[in-house]
Amino acid sequence: MSSGRVRRAKAAIFIGFTLLLLGFALSYYAVAEMTPSSRASGVLGAQGRLRLNITGSHEKVYYLVNSTGRSGNITLTFYDTKGSRLGTKTFPMGAVEKGSVTLEGEPSYAVATCTSCEGVTVDLYYSTFDRAYTALLSIAGAASSMLGIAASMVGVHVYMDERGLYLEDKEKKKGRKLISASS
Repeated sequence: MSSGRVRRAKAAIFIGFTLLLLGFALSYYAVAEMTPSSRASGVLGAQGRLRLNITGSHEKVYYLVNSTGRSGNITLTFYDTKGSRLGTKTFPMGAVEKGSVTLEGEPSYAVATCTSCEGVTVDLYYSTFDRAYTALLSIAGAASSMLGIAASMVGVHVYMDERGLYLEDKEKKKGRKLISASS
């Protein structure tokens, strides 16, 4: 038995589990980046209009809208910095709605409109993440996890092989001992 191979096997197992944990952490961080964490809120005025400023969002807006009040619908219209309309989404009043909307550009503000909805509170939670960065985190997390699993499996295999922990090896060694004892 080579103590050097056993040490390298233990190191491979340790590195593998470390890479696996790193992969889980990177994947968790990528998911946390995508959650709607920024907030824009306000109360609809007498005209039934409310401007909600959105900073740092991208063309795909993940949202959570919480509106309290009467029945009816709230319409959110997203605009860019030049005032060009990027997209519209309609929600029922008095409900919590979540999902995503893909817009034609990066929004800088949204206008909530509702007829006869004076005094209704609108909360818009949105995510502000860079898709390229999040994709990179996800790919790095997956690659790290796969490398970690592979390194751990190789380390366990070498360790068990060196220590003679495989059942077939034990049977072969017993057979050799029986043959040498009978000679």
